Amino acid sequence: YLYSVHFSGSIAEEALKRLLKKCERLWFLDLSPLKEIQDPIGLIQSIPSKLLVLNLHDLPWVNEAVLDALLDQCPNLNQLDLSGVESFPTTYLTELSRLRMLEKLSLNRLPDIDESNLNIIVPVWRAMVLD
Repeated sequence: YLYSVHFSGSIAEEALKRLLKKCERLWFLDLSPLKEIQDPIGLIQSIPSKLLVLNLHDLPWVNEAVLDALLDQCPNLNQLDLSGVESFPTTYLTELSRLRMLEKLSLNRLPDIDESNLNIIVPVWRAMVLD
């Protein structure tokens, strides 16, 4: 069984989708090296729903539609890294509260995130670590 995947190079998008669909026990996935994805929602929908840790830092293709697909596909995430995702909408912070198992959320290098934005989510995630 494959439990953890971290890409250091490139992989064909369709091959990656097929791989992810077969990895039912995958708990860690780092997609951050994959800067050019043609069908990001299709990729997200290929991720096993039991995934616990997902790294999406610095990815230009992460947007609100991708995040919507992620919340539907991976409700059990307990760690999510969105650091450096320039297209991350600060208004989406409250939507992330749908991830009830989330314990660590990384939002480094997001200039639009400030204390007032974080005050929105702190009451929702009392036990969460913000990085």
